[in-house]
Order: sequence, then structure tokens, then C-alpha cells
Amino acid sequence: MTSISLVMTLIFSGIGMGLLLFGRSARRKALASQSWPTVAGTVTESEVKVTQHSSGSGMDAQETTHYRPVVKYQYSVEGMEYTGSRIAFGAMNSAHSAANAVVARYPAGASVNVRYDPGKPTEAVLETKTGGGALLMVLGVVFLVLGAGSAVMGLVALVAG
Repeated sequence: MTSISLVMTLIFSGIGMGLLLFGRSARRKALASQSWPTVAGTVTESEVKVTQHSSGSGMDAQETTHYRPVVKYQYSVEGMEYTGSRIAFGAMNSAHSAANAVVARYPAGASVNVRYDPGKPTEAVLETKTGGGALLMVLGVVFLVLGAGSAVMGLVALVAG
């Protein structure tokens, strides 16, 4: 196997495994949170965070804008006050309209139902679904296939060469 094929195999496979594990973890936590106790909470902050990323340089430079809903809330468990910011498990970057829709569901000052982990009350969530969990897992499989393809191409080149 050529060194380029080996490097590509490791990169694609590593990215694929990372995406699969992150997506699976998010789905697992979302499922577990469905049985967590619920307490009343209050939204203290609700906004869409906008970040710009540049890639390339000169004439090839491209700007990408990411929108992320940010919702902070307070809740109380057995007399202890907590602050949470997790809306759902998984990735929450989204299109501008989707981020605005999330923020509109949770305006500042609104009452919300907060689900919390009874073994670790600092871990809380507003929604028991995953944000992008399925997409992350699909992308993980795609990258694993690319890694396997790179490995096969490298082996073919080694046998032929």
C-alpha cells in the first residue's frame, strides 16, 4: 500500500469513526433523556449566534455563515439552582430559518419543561430528540466507505506494482 493510500485510509476512517461515535452517543443520550424527570424552568437568554468562516485565499476565498440557536435556562432540583444551555443532544448548527425557529420556541422569560439526569442534575435538555444525529451517522458511514475504498485502491496498486 502506498503511503498516500495509507494516509487517506487513516484520515477517512478516523473521520468516519468519529462521526459515527458522536452521532451514536447523541442518539443514546436523547433516548435516555426521555425517561428523565421533568422540572419547570425559565429561559434566561435566547438568540441566534452567527459565525463566519473563511476558507481559501485570494480569488478562491469563500465565506460560510453558520447559525446556531443559543438558549440558556434556569431550573431547580431539590432546592439547588442550575443553569442549562442544551436544547437537544447532537449538533445544533442549522440554516438561518431553522435557528430562528428554535429561538422562537424558547423566547427569553418563557417557562419551559427541563429534563435532567437524576444522577447528574447539571446535565439537562429541553428536547429529547437528536440534533443531526442521523446525518452524522450517515456521514460517518460515507467516510468509512471512502476509507475502505482508499485501502482497496492502495492494495491494488501494491499488487499491480
